[in-house]
Amino acid sequence: MKHVEITPQRHLTEQEIKNLEEQFPYVAETSVRQAYFDALSSGNSVLIVENNQLLEVFPNGQKK
Repeated sequence: MKHVEITPQRHLTEQEIKNLEEQFPYVAETSVRQAYFDALSSGNSVLIVENNQLLEVFPNGQKK
């Protein structure tokens, strides 16, 4: 991924905007997945939706 520096003097091209927009789903998914595992590995539980039910997942894998 190419780093694009944005300054008040520089504007993004249409292609740069399109490229950034295309990366959003991947970056969002990766960030959420990382936060999920970070929370569990630090000993915290995480809330998820599974089969239309809200479940709490614990670091040991138990779901409640």
